[in-house]
Order: sequence, then C-alpha cells, then structure tokens
Amino acid sequence: MKVTILIKLLVVMLILTLVPLGIVGYLALQDEKAIGLNAANDAQKMGQTAIADSTAALNAVGEQVIQQKAVDVARQLEIYLTDHPGTTISDLQKNPSFSQLAVQPVGETGYTAVTNVDSLICYFHKSPKIVNTDLHNLSAALPGFWGVMSKSQGGVPTKGYYDWKEPDGSMRQKYMYIAIVNATTADNVRLSVAATTYIDEFSRPVQATSQKINTSIQQTVSDIKTKTESMSSGNTILMITLISMIIVIVITFVFAMSLSRPIRRLTEIADKVSMGKLDEEIDVRTNDEINDLAESFTRMINAFKIMVSLQDEEEEKK
Repeated sequence: MKVTILIKLLVVMLILTLVPLGIVGYLALQDEKAIGLNAANDAQKMGQTAIADSTAALNAVGEQVIQQKAVDVARQLEIYLTDHPGTTISDLQKNPSFSQLAVQPVGETGYTAVTNVDSLICYFHKSPKIVNTDLHNLSAALPGFWGVMSKSQGGVPTKGYYDWKEPDGSMRQKYMYIAIVNATTADNVRLSVAATTYIDEFSRPVQATSQKINTSIQQTVSDIKTKTESMSSGNTILMITLISMIIVIVITFVFAMSLSRPIRRLTEIADKVSMGKLDEEIDVRTNDEINDLAESFTRMINAFKIMVSLQDEEEEKK
C-alpha cells in the first residue's frame, strides 16, 4: 500500500502535537479537579476548626467564670468566719445568711456547695438530700464527679470535667472548680467551696449557630464539588483542548498540503515529459528547496528540447 508524503506528514505532525496537547489537557483537568476537591475539603476543615476554636474559647471563659465564682464565695465565707469566730458547723447550718453565702447560683443552672475538706461531708448544697452526705457514698454512682472531688481532700484546690447523667438518660458535661476556705469554724472544721455547672451553657451561642455554619459549609463544599465535576466532565478544559486540536489539525493539514502539492505537480510534469511532452510549463513557485527542484526540472526540459532540436536538424540533413 502506497503511503503519500501528505499522509506521512499529517501523521507525524499530529503525533508530535496532539499527543502532548492531550497529555497537557488531561493533566490540567486532573489538577483542576484536585484543586477543587482540596478547596472543598479546606473549606470544610476551616469551618469545623472555627466551630471547635470558638467552642474551646467560650469553654475557657466558662471555666474562668466558674473558678472565679468558687474563689469569690470562698473569700466571702472566710470573711464571715473571721467576723464570727465562735460559730460551729451546726451554728452555720442553722444560719440562713451563711447558707445564702454558701449556696449561690453559677451560670444558668449551676450552684456552689460547701464541703468538709477532710471528711468530704457536704454541709451546704442546693439539694437538701445531699446535705450532711458523705460524698464517698457517691463514688460508685458518680465516678466522674468523685474523680474531681476526691482530689480536693485534705485542702487541695482542684478542677476538672465530669459527665452528668440527665433524667432522660443523656449525658452532659459539667465543669467544677473547688476553692479552699482559708478559715476554720469554732470546732476546727476546714471547708471548701465547689462551683459547678454545665459547660455548654457558655458555648451555647456557638452550638446554636453551628448548624447554620455547617449548613453553609456543606453548601459551599457542594457548590465547589459541583463546579469541579462540571469542569471535570469537560465543559471548559475539554472545549479548550478540542479547539486547540482542531486548530492544530487545520494548520498541520495546510502545512502538509503546501509541501505535497508542488511535489505532486512536479511528479505530473515528469510523467508528461517522459511521454515526450516537452512544452509543459512548470508552474511551481515556492520559497524553499522545492522551488530549486522546479528550476532544475525547467533546465532539464530545456536541455531535452535542445537535444531534440539538434536531432531533428541532423535528420533533415540526411
């Protein structure tokens, strides 16, 4: 099977141009998809980080508020005990003024409670059922609470989180700070003030808006992925690649034709000359080696004409 120069040129030039162009287009498509997905993931991570950081910051504020409340109540009790040196625990439990100092609200639902730092018997509590209760008895039922409270035994300020079981069975996290009262009663009882409440009371503003934030993040992520997938299906890069390929094909074809057409024309002239048609005009005009070849053909034909003319003259003489 004969393969023309035109076909050879087209094949070679298309391979040299379309293959790299296709590879570049494919890589660009993959890079764009990766960038889009990374942007979506980054947006999601940024939103989650913002929520986590905001929650942590508000929780830290809540911890400070709870701690300050415990310290303030402890100082108030110190002042009272200093001003009333002859009072015992029994006297204090009968005193409404002291009870109001000992049990104060913390946050929305929290409160303070006063405990013997040595025996861990609770003397003042929001719930009458807990008053005069040895907190050791709660270690099994409330292990998280006991884990924080037990560290204060002996007069050591302490703090920590613990889980609290709600009436519906759900668990919520509380934070407790225990401050030591630097004064004793007339019967040498040392006291501590525990301030505690649900920590989510302070981070609630973030939690209330986290759903909106998450919804916005998910919408943004969805939009990015949709646009990425749309581009991945070829709407932009594929169109650019196809247009570039068409342009390359057209330019390649035109260039190949500019080479093959004069060669084909010279071939036709050579065939006619071989059949004795020496009056054929060589109309090939280019600015390259093919033009030199055409001029050589012209000189060759002229030489043939001279030779034929000389032969005709010799035959006439004979």
